[in-house]
Amino acid sequence: MGYLQIMETLHGIKEEIHMKPWRTFQDWSSLVLGAVLFLAPWLFGTAANATSSWNAWIIGVIVAGMALFALARPMAATYEGVEAVAGVWLFLAPWILGFAAVGAAAWTGWIIGVLLVALATWKLAQVRRESVHATAF
Repeated sequence: MGYLQIMETLHGIKEEIHMKPWRTFQDWSSLVLGAVLFLAPWLFGTAANATSSWNAWIIGVIVAGMALFALARPMAATYEGVEAVAGVWLFLAPWILGFAAVGAAAWTGWIIGVLLVALATWKLAQVRRESVHATAF
């Protein structure tokens, strides 16, 4: 086996290691969470509270948009950073914006916020691990 054949084999292995667009579980989950967050004021009957509703609508659109970008470019870590910040904001927003007493809106923010941070952390770890393996070739 010659040098060129070895390099082609290694390049093929390198290509297989990379995550493929539109196939990452974390990004699809984030897309669903963004959609649920956007619909939450109507689903959980909290649309009358403008503060919690606008927060859900704005952050829901941001999360869903970032998830779509991340699905198209699975090795780009920037999107997960934005998603993690959005998750932290969702968790803190009920206290900061004053709707912690609105149970359904607050719990939606807390649960989706924690899930977004967990998904972003998992994806960032996966991107880092795969980029380290890919550069080894």
